[in-house]
Amino acid sequence: MKILLCSLTLGFAVSVLSGCATSAGQNESDAAVSPPQLQPGTYSTPDGDRVWVLHPNHVYEHGTGLSGDQPQVTRGLWQFVPGTGQVVLVDDGNRHSELSLTRGNTLMLSGRGDAVALEYDDDTDPIEQDRPMDVCFMTMADAPLAYDSRIRRHLPVVMEEAYPALEAFYRETGKQPPESAAVRVQGHWVMDDAPDGGDDTLHLKVASVEGAAAGLASRCPGTALPGTYWSATRLGEMTVAPEQGQRELELQLNREGKASGFAGCNRFNGDYNRRGDHLALGPLASTRMMCPARSEIEAEYFKALDETRRFAIEGDRLYLMDDEGHTLVTFKAREIN
Repeated sequence: MKILLCSLTLGFAVSVLSGCATSAGQNESDAAVSPPQLQPGTYSTPDGDRVWVLHPNHVYEHGTGLSGDQPQVTRGLWQFVPGTGQVVLVDDGNRHSELSLTRGNTLMLSGRGDAVALEYDDDTDPIEQDRPMDVCFMTMADAPLAYDSRIRRHLPVVMEEAYPALEAFYRETGKQPPESAAVRVQGHWVMDDAPDGGDDTLHLKVASVEGAAAGLASRCPGTALPGTYWSATRLGEMTVAPEQGQRELELQLNREGKASGFAGCNRFNGDYNRRGDHLALGPLASTRMMCPARSEIEAEYFKALDETRRFAIEGDRLYLMDDEGHTLVTFKAREIN
């Protein structure tokens, strides 16, 4: 007699009967259980004291004490780790993993005491609570933008409420587009039409302007994406530095939508497509030289370029990222001798 054992993977609601009533001759693939899937939406504790809004673009808001006298709202990027059920919240480089996905796609809050099941709503409306936000602001005709280094994204700015004060602050700094000014505002996010006519996207709505944002200027975009020689300094979590006599990993983008560079052994070229903060590279063609000592790092570099979906520039640094905000490659702008 052949005995079949049934196990339930995290995050998939399946009855014992349907999961175990599998005939001995059934293919293993038919009995496979789908992995957990984290859905964007609003998750809150039963008492409503803590709220997480996981936006579809992998940006999150976390509100605490929203009904009290001292509400607080933080923001960052959320990343789901397949196979573990962990939800990692990245807040200005700090990583938190107090949320986890369990059986039935229920998001749990762990930490002190017993885990708490969070209530789910598929609504992803932003939290309408003004909070201090340090941003890099740039006015451009009818398309003002604010770069938020906590989420490494540019957000369109709603031209209402305290927007005239924000524009006046920018003029007083003496900046000119495409330069941006570091400023602290009180405001919150809203959903509105994308400036390029695409789907609704997050916008910044400013309630008041508090003044210059101390320490932020060095993280404001300071270099243009096209027309710059970019030299890789990190590949994922690994520092990349060429040995003596070797060339750096390079990337150059021109204003006609063409990409080129050096991957450690071979040169490459191809197309790129940019829309706002979105960036896709390829298809890329490369030369066919053999360099066994650098083949592994070259393969990782090409893989990172292929997976790139977003970019951000802070000062003279360029970050290529995937959809979830994982940094794939970090570059530094170099002068061309």
